Formats: sequence, C-alpha cells, structure tokens
Amino acid sequence: MGSQVEKAVRVNELFDVYGALLTPRQREILSFYYQLDFSLGEIADTLDVTRQAVHDSIARGVETLEQTEAMLGLLTKLNRIRDVIGHTLPLIERSCERLDDTVQVVKRDASLRIEMQRIAEDLLAADDQLKNVHDILQHRRG
Repeated sequence: MGSQVEKAVRVNELFDVYGALLTPRQREILSFYYQLDFSLGEIADTLDVTRQAVHDSIARGVETLEQTEAMLGLLTKLNRIRDVIGHTLPLIERSCERLDDTVQVVKRDASLRIEMQRIAEDLLAADDQLKNVHDILQHRRG
C-alpha cells in the first residue's frame, strides 16, 4: 500500500466513514493504534490482552473497513467530491475577484457618467449664455 504513514491515513479515513460498523473492541484498538499511535505492547498492557490478540484485532478491523469500502465505495466517492470541490473553489474565488473588479469599474463608470452629465449641463448652460450674448449683439446691431 505504500508507507506506514499512507496506510495510517487510509485506515483513519476508513475509520471515519465506517468505524461504526466495527465492534466496540475493534474501534478501541484501532483508535489506540492509528489515532493515538500506541504500540502493540502498549495496547496489550492497557487492555490486559496479548500482543497477538491486539495484532489480530487490528488486522480484522482493517480488513472489515477495506471490505466495506470495496462494497460501498463511500470513501472513494467522498474523495472524488473533495477533489472536485478543491478544483472548483479556486474557480469560484477567481470569479468573485473578477466580479469585484467589475463592480469597481461599474462604480467608476457611474461616477464618470454623473460627471459627464454635469459637464454636459454646464456646456448647455454656457451655450445658453452664448446665445444670450449673440442675441444681445444682434439686437445692438439691429
């Protein structure tokens, strides 16, 4: 299967998904061994059983977890979902950043539109004034 660390990670993942299907003793022993990192001897002393009994219980428990995963495949599906989410989240984050940038552009654009409207109003007012001046000059000539 790979390294001991990889096996421990796999068993812990299987335990999280299917641990309730184990006997209470198997759950306890697997928890001591894979989660708390007890040695076979430490578990045997704690539970007042032989190291061989601990070893056999670990083997049976892991086999039960692996067989259940082979039948149901829930961990495999869960890991696929995690992968999809892991690939999707950066896309969503980039989209949100682009959306924020777009909102800023729209806000600036709205501000520019308001300023352009003010300029247009000022130009219309200046045009009216020029027309008045023109009318006055025409009236004096006339």
